[in-house]
Amino acid sequence: MPKISVIMPVYNGEKYLKECLNSLVNQTFKDIEIICVNDCSKDSSLEILNFYAQKDNRVKIINQETNQGQSIGRNIGIQASQGEYIMFIDQDDWYELNTCEEAYNQIKANDNDLLIFNIRYHDAKNGNNWIDGDRLQPFSTVIDEPVIKPYELGTNIFFSSYIWCQIYKKEFLKKYNVHFYKSRQADDVPFFIKAIANAQSISIINKPFYNYRIYPAQTTSSRSDLWEDTFKSRELGYSFVKESEYADKLINAYLVYYINSAMYWEGYFYNLDNTISKDYYITMQKIFKKLYKEHDISKIKRYINYRKFKNIIFRPYWLEQIFRLRKGILNIRNSDDRTHKVITILWIKIKIKRHKHNN
Repeated sequence: MPKISVIMPVYNGEKYLKECLNSLVNQTFKDIEIICVNDCSKDSSLEILNFYAQKDNRVKIINQETNQGQSIGRNIGIQASQGEYIMFIDQDDWYELNTCEEAYNQIKANDNDLLIFNIRYHDAKNGNNWIDGDRLQPFSTVIDEPVIKPYELGTNIFFSSYIWCQIYKKEFLKKYNVHFYKSRQADDVPFFIKAIANAQSISIINKPFYNYRIYPAQTTSSRSDLWEDTFKSRELGYSFVKESEYADKLINAYLVYYINSAMYWEGYFYNLDNTISKDYYITMQKIFKKLYKEHDISKIKRYINYRKFKNIIFRPYWLEQIFRLRKGILNIRNSDDRTHKVITILWIKIKIKRHKHNN
């Protein structure tokens, strides 16, 4: 029985699949199985998988008869896994070669439910790399603790819901029925939220073990038929937090995540087309009204744009458009660091340095 099962959904991944598989078969930690769920690939992905499977019996291939998407593929991988611990990887990304070794040694020694490590982004166009400086910030005060209780932190621990920068105890996932829900967008959100909401013990490795490839035109989130899934996934996460035995301690942290992420995507979709922008705004407004009614949002006002949150609740879409039009014509505000004034004239932004006055 392997100690770790690494699960990878595969669909038309021939371009980077070899690089991903090389990072797995060459791990310094050898006691792993690599479960590749081929989702009816139409390119040479299956041939590549077969080549690696013939050379290394740790590579196991599951061929799906119909295309069902990566969420279902990951669930199939979990069901077929034999490992004590579960990890995930996407076909165009790769691990550092010591990822499994360090992750296993720490989670096993601490008997954690899950362990989180950091991520390095790789720009596929220019080759630039940078480490995510924000992802582990919610754990900064306890980052070296062997046992962290998420429900005691009181910070925005749901900030980053990636699922491939963790190692999970399989027994824990099974106990709380943590699995993937079929979604075309943000399918990893409910999985991570449910895991964190029920975890009694986690730990952190402050190293970028996962390499995530970013493409020049990564636009899947901008498709008009996907925006509703961003809400469905986060509403599902909301229900998981409320059902958790630690709901009272976790709910405010989730509200911060939910509200901030909703407002972020609202700004994103606003630049696409009027239909998406309007539908998104109206849906967000309904959800914010519900949250405002059910919770004391003033308790988290320092962690969100509380003024914008209230405006969204009380302003219909047409009125919000008028305010945005006015801001585009003429608007004066402080810069984020308050060192400049930002003057907007006919949608052109001009930064003017502020003068300091000595008292």
